[in-house]
Amino acid sequence: MEERKSLEEKLSFAQGAFILTIANLISRLLGFIFRIVLSNKIGPEGMGIFQLVMPVYMTALSVTTGSISVTVSRLVAQSLSRGDRRYTYRIVSLSLMLITSISAIISGILIFFSDYISSSILNEERTMLPIIIFSPVLFIISSSAVIRGYFEGIQNIKPSAIANIIEEVVRIISVLFLIDAVMPMGIEYAVSAAIFSSVLGEVCVFLFMAYKYKERQHKYKASTSGPHINNHKLMLNIVGTTIPLSLNRFVNTFLQSIEAVIIPQRLMANLSKEESLSIFGELTGMALPIVMLPSIVVNALSVTLVPAVAEAHEKNDMATLEHRVKESVEYTLIISFITSTTLLSLPNEIAITLYHNTEVGIFLRMFSLVVPLIYTSQIMNSALNGMGKHTIAFINNLFASFMRTLCTYILVANSKFMINGYFIGYYLGFLLLFILDYICIRRFIGIFPGVVFFAKTFIASIVFYLCLKIFYCLNPIPNSLISLVITLLLSLIIYLLIMVHTGVLRTGNLIGNLPFLRRV
Repeated sequence: MEERKSLEEKLSFAQGAFILTIANLISRLLGFIFRIVLSNKIGPEGMGIFQLVMPVYMTALSVTTGSISVTVSRLVAQSLSRGDRRYTYRIVSLSLMLITSISAIISGILIFFSDYISSSILNEERTMLPIIIFSPVLFIISSSAVIRGYFEGIQNIKPSAIANIIEEVVRIISVLFLIDAVMPMGIEYAVSAAIFSSVLGEVCVFLFMAYKYKERQHKYKASTSGPHINNHKLMLNIVGTTIPLSLNRFVNTFLQSIEAVIIPQRLMANLSKEESLSIFGELTGMALPIVMLPSIVVNALSVTLVPAVAEAHEKNDMATLEHRVKESVEYTLIISFITSTTLLSLPNEIAITLYHNTEVGIFLRMFSLVVPLIYTSQIMNSALNGMGKHTIAFINNLFASFMRTLCTYILVANSKFMINGYFIGYYLGFLLLFILDYICIRRFIGIFPGVVFFAKTFIASIVFYLCLKIFYCLNPIPNSLISLVITLLLSLIIYLLIMVHTGVLRTGNLIGNLPFLRRV
């Protein structure tokens, strides 16, 4: 009875996604402010150094954390569907033991080889100090991922949502205090301050998540009686589930890291080191964060989709499974069309307003048409992982990542292509990933958005594009943040009204998905 009460407390799929989306929106906006402040203070070259450190950071996390949160989420969801709370707590404790051991090893390796990594691999000695700063806290970040996975598995998104905001608030406050103090010492120390602020944010997230987990353990105590839990068998299950997912993430992250490292190095075949780092900083530190900003909705859908699909798959409830995937893909396509249209319509206006840099605007326009492929591939990958098709998702990502990296290596050093070679690889890689994921999804799920959906969404996007152009030209305050926000809001309202009028979005479903409107 107690377990049933617990299950009733979990949020619905759409409500969970909505809450996580709002929290991610707040945290992503705070993080975006952080990047704007940082880029304006340290310039494109400094952002280039910062972006060189991040691949090492992300690769280390892909080894220590892997996809442990997805594994825990999936196993916890399956355990709760069987009504076994004691098993869920054991999943968390064994997962924490596993990732803490791995993190200690990786941290030691990074610190010991930090000089070699910075000088020989990254070809930038100023990245050594930032690497030393983030290495000791890998186990904290990994532990937070395990606890996040638990709450996502029980479909209680609130702790993760709050944690996201805490992380960015701490990050912003600390960097504002540190950046001006260390900037006179050089760009290396400014980048180190930015990394240190991220470390503080992660520590605060861990403390909060650990508190919430202990609080829940105290509130919902597991029964001391029940069948014996074979720790060895459970650990093998955790490792067996995590390895395919982690290989997927590691290979993808590793290839992205290689891609990130070789971009400035291949550009140096035709440009100076400073110019190469500046272009790299503008591309990955300024343009890409704008492109990926709306993906907070897709990320929220992905997080809530995995346990929802896993639970439906465990119960062999194909109707619910197909509905969840179709619903997520449709929402993702709507978000991606909005993003593409905005980047295609006002790229220079956005770049000048935020960064006072017209080169970023060129990159935004070049990214615009690939957005639907990026976002939709992400949601389809989550669906495959939720159904336990980890190997398929891994292979698809492997082929796509290899395509991007190979094109980047070959074309960027060519004087005829240079940075355009990166975009060729980017488009080809995500097109390949989309095609592979789509073919695989259709093998397991028959329902998918039809021609009518795409036609209505495309027409609404054309109107949205025209509204953006017209409203921005009519706005009395040119090249200002207020003007940009007003233009986006007015155009978005018209876009959503068209989507509701044509039946693509249903107001009843939308209101039902918003917890605060349900109470009205």
